[in-house]
Amino acid sequence: MNMKHIIMPLCLISVIGCGEKVENIVCDNHDQVHFEHKDTVTLAKVDYLSSGELTMKVLMPRNDASFGTLNSVSKVITVEGEQTCSFVSTDIIEKGNQWQASYSFDCGEENKLKKVSINFLENFSKVNEVEAMIKTPSSSKHFVLSRQCDGPIFNL
Repeated sequence: MNMKHIIMPLCLISVIGCGEKVENIVCDNHDQVHFEHKDTVTLAKVDYLSSGELTMKVLMPRNDASFGTLNSVSKVITVEGEQTCSFVSTDIIEKGNQWQASYSFDCGEENKLKKVSINFLENFSKVNEVEAMIKTPSSSKHFVLSRQCDGPIFNL
């Protein structure tokens, strides 16, 4: 019996690891392997122009979503500004084994964006990874969102 009491605390210590973050090889080295599966990943390009127009273009494997779910804009993208952005249009076409979708919003020229959320991981269970490119008049970001990682993966 004493042996069980000694072994258990040692196992717990090694599993807990004194609060150190566990290394995630997939996330830490993703920049080295992303090109190998890039064509199977959902791609989202968001452009916000100084005129207040926001567009998002999406390339997604057809097996990852139906036309109906892609047509539900709030499942795909949400846009929050100091003032309300108006949804303008959606265009979704089937091209080979992919969906090509475009979403357009008018946020107004003087409106400052607070948040743009790309909602694929939350609302599309078959999507495991999203490559995102976001461009605004003042900055440009390129990253990957993955179900396996705690945060965005930069430096692709």
